[in-house]
Amino acid sequence: MRQCLLTSLIALTLLSACTKNAEVKHSVRYSKTEAMIVMEADPFVQTDRQEMVFGEDLLALSVLPVLVRVQNNGESPIRVETHQFKLMLPKQPAIAPRSAAEISKWLVSQGNVFGQVGIGVGQLGLGQLGQFAGPYGGIAVAIISGLYGVYKSNASRSRDETYRGGEFKDAVLAKGQAIQGIVFFLLPTGTPAFDDATLSLSIFDNQTETTRIDLPLKALGYKGTTPK
Repeated sequence: MRQCLLTSLIALTLLSACTKNAEVKHSVRYSKTEAMIVMEADPFVQTDRQEMVFGEDLLALSVLPVLVRVQNNGESPIRVETHQFKLMLPKQPAIAPRSAAEISKWLVSQGNVFGQVGIGVGQLGLGQLGQFAGPYGGIAVAIISGLYGVYKSNASRSRDETYRGGEFKDAVLAKGQAIQGIVFFLLPTGTPAFDDATLSLSIFDNQTETTRIDLPLKALGYKGTTPK
């Protein structure tokens, strides 16, 4: 029964993604190429997009999810790991990514309850992620699968499964291969309002940095840490 409901949800999502209602809303793609490595990013800074995908307003709790895609167009393979990303804010120390599990625990510690999730989640997953920068079907299905069956009685466990399903996974990329997923950043308490930031990715070979991509992110409109 559960599998049938999930199949129906995905089918409805695919149908909705073909309509104008599934058009990208407020999504901005940033892209940069450095040494034949292409990095694209779509930061989730809008409350409506966060609630549709994650079921809650993450930015109000100082969590910034960034959808990232990395492609290797060079001849040599590269290894891309989550810890190689950094978020650079104006006049602030660099912020390292947090795992989905860490973000889930943080939200639980803040007393936040996983929001109500509907068909809109799937529409954004397959429609928006697919239009963003290529084959995001896998992420979309993972997000939908994680969101299915989320109830307040097991909110923390379901949230953890959901975030793990969509987060960026470490990978070795051969020529022409790409990887995509969501990188989570936890903004420190007291972070002031900012519009611009930089997403940085360092590629290493035998512990030596060989390539660094600094991708400017504009017009983010972060209003600063929200007091509890």
